Amino acid sequence: MLKQNLFYSSISSFAKLFSNILLVIVLARFISLNDFGVFTFALAFSTIWTVFADYGFSIKLLTDLPINICNTPKLITIALFTKLFVIGFAIIFFIIYIAFAHLTSLQIDILILMCLATTAQSFGLMLLNAYKATNRYHVETACLSLDGILTLILCGMAGFLTHNVFYVAIFYCAEKVLFLIITLIKYLYDYNFEYIEWRHVRRELYLAWPYAAHFILGTIYLNVDTIILKFFVTNSAIGIYQAGMRIVIGSGIALAVANSVMLPRLSKLFHHDRKAFIYNARYFNWAFIFMGIFFAIFLIVASKEFVIIMYGEKFLVLSNIMWLFASIIFLRYFGGMYGVFITVSGNQSIRAIATLCTLLFVVISDIFVIPKYGIVGAGIDLLLAHVFLNVIYLFFTLKEFGLLFVYRLDKPEWCSQA
Repeated sequence: MLKQNLFYSSISSFAKLFSNILLVIVLARFISLNDFGVFTFALAFSTIWTVFADYGFSIKLLTDLPINICNTPKLITIALFTKLFVIGFAIIFFIIYIAFAHLTSLQIDILILMCLATTAQSFGLMLLNAYKATNRYHVETACLSLDGILTLILCGMAGFLTHNVFYVAIFYCAEKVLFLIITLIKYLYDYNFEYIEWRHVRRELYLAWPYAAHFILGTIYLNVDTIILKFFVTNSAIGIYQAGMRIVIGSGIALAVANSVMLPRLSKLFHHDRKAFIYNARYFNWAFIFMGIFFAIFLIVASKEFVIIMYGEKFLVLSNIMWLFASIIFLRYFGGMYGVFITVSGNQSIRAIATLCTLLFVVISDIFVIPKYGIVGAGIDLLLAHVFLNVIYLFFTLKEFGLLFVYRLDKPEWCSQA
């Protein structure tokens, strides 16, 4: 069952990668570098918007649903109304940002379309958690595969035929709304929504906050540099930087698989079979470390060829700073499983605090570095931020478990505790 879930989850994660990263690669060849910067800035902004709409349920539901299968409709309904409540506050901050950001009318229109699109996608993904919790990963795989294919075809055709970033954003939004409709129809066929009271939403706002804080802060610290760059560099420079960041995000497919498959599995083992937990944790930790090393070496050695194949010659300047993005990828893989370990041990709040500290580090350093060093300074800041976050993860993993899951160790004291 685990291998089957890993297989389907890998396809699902690739489908999400397919619909976003591959789309960016295709658009890089059909629209100007300036328009590419406008689109990828909106994509980064809408990514931050989405995590507010998600409110951590992409992680929390995967820990709640497997042990409350009979209450799936109620948990999904509570999550739905909690997300709607949070989105109401997010809209206020969105309006404030629009008022002070001095954006053009085109940039505002694209931001609105992209935020609507990612919101629809967020609700669709939430509904699919009901199937992942019952080991029906093939349902998510089918929906996300269709979503990825339609996104690439519709937006790719819009870029090829019009060379206009506005029409690309329209088709992107329309496709994500279609994805939500499809997942909603499927969910209503198998489940339903239940009546809930305000006290359920209020309680969920409190319980989901540690997950939401980590998810929100973690996404912001990966995208806030782009928001700050907007005030100091050209759209073309943002396009170059975002091209590198798309590689970083795209390389995280295994990290997404770990959260969707290994989190519920390790959570069960931690509470019922500590020996099996140690074995699985060490195995996947080494797997992640080796994958990080492989990706980093490949990107550094073949940087020019890789950039030309992925984006074209107009992005060749990206190869000069590829070592930065390669190093970030390695650090993300190195620390990936340690974040999962902290979550399954019931210390999600620690993970959120660590991410908050990292975000503060990024924002403060970016304010001083980006005006002088531009996208290179932003890349260095993000690299140092990952080092900082990994050190915190390692410290708390060692403190909680007494080991770092990198070598065979005599049984720690908590291994015999159930």
